[in-house]
Amino acid sequence: FDVIGKIRQAGVSPVAVDRKGRFFDLTIRGRKTTASDIILFCRQLSSLVKKSFPLSESIILIAADMERFELKEALLEISKSVESGEKFSVAVSRYPNIFPDVLIHLVTSGEQNNDLALSLDTAAELLETEEALHNKLKANILYPLGFIFFTAIVCLAVYFFIFTRLMPILRMTLTGVEEEDVEVSKTLFHSGILGKPFIFWVSIILVGIILVGVIVHFLTRRKRLFQRVLSHLPPIGVVRNQALVIGFLRVMKNMLKAGMPLDTAFKHAGTFLDDRKQKVKTATEILASGQKASQAFESLKIFSASELWLIAAGEKTGNFEDALENIICFRGTELETRIGIFISVIQPFLIFLGGLYVCFVWRTFFGFYVSFAKDIISRM
Repeated sequence: FDVIGKIRQAGVSPVAVDRKGRFFDLTIRGRKTTASDIILFCRQLSSLVKKSFPLSESIILIAADMERFELKEALLEISKSVESGEKFSVAVSRYPNIFPDVLIHLVTSGEQNNDLALSLDTAAELLETEEALHNKLKANILYPLGFIFFTAIVCLAVYFFIFTRLMPILRMTLTGVEEEDVEVSKTLFHSGILGKPFIFWVSIILVGIILVGVIVHFLTRRKRLFQRVLSHLPPIGVVRNQALVIGFLRVMKNMLKAGMPLDTAFKHAGTFLDDRKQKVKTATEILASGQKASQAFESLKIFSASELWLIAAGEKTGNFEDALENIICFRGTELETRIGIFISVIQPFLIFLGGLYVCFVWRTFFGFYVSFAKDIISRM
């Protein structure tokens, strides 16, 4: 039937029409929206807005190039809402599973300040920074974890082979051997399996933990469950929290440059501090009551004395944005140092654990059972 005609009757001018995604679709279009898709959307929309393209038409043009069905469908609905007179921020906020909170808040602030392009560029920059950090950590952790997982699978496969293949052969081999030797051999063989069960159970636990972790990650990635858990772990949490604070400061600096009031900028930028929502609310109330910005920053309990001094000095001299930029530079350097230390420690540590595990597996299977085979041959 005429799909394009029906869409035009609804008052929308379609650029392209695609079939609806299937329940089980392994192509790119059937997968969930990624951070890279959102970054691309922000960059493209910012460019079109800067060139004075109508917002609803710009969204339709971008949606036509999107391969993800989920994102494409959402953008078409958003363009329809914007064309009917609804605010872009309100339309975007209906899809929290696709668009992150920081983008929604930045779009809201951009509309209030009549500078949507700047807000979109800021969102893209912050999402790119967060994605780069995530990819760097993931690349240095997944390799050793994958090595351990593969070794555990091999270990379980060997156990399965022993119980399903080797045991029947053993029974056939011991047929006709003196009864005393049979009992000795069986006892020796079972002591090899049952006497060292920790390898088997360690393999089960490792495979189970990794599989459960992967499943939980994919089921809860929209709710950022892993991010909240990792934020409480000393090594990874410190790195992530440092990155969030830098994002908070960058958003605030850009909003202040665009002329937004400090309390409003603080409220929207506070989206990055997802584990300190109550403190952000308290700090916003401090600013709204007319108190100093240094007091609001101090109430967050995340800035050092020297950083608070810079903020207070910038507030007195009227160079508040420069003070924020200096703190961003200091924290950025510290973040790179922490990431370097973390990567240089965690990856060798995981590889060491994997090597230790392989050593135990080797000694259990290829050490004991070779000796056992020699004993059987000597008795026959």
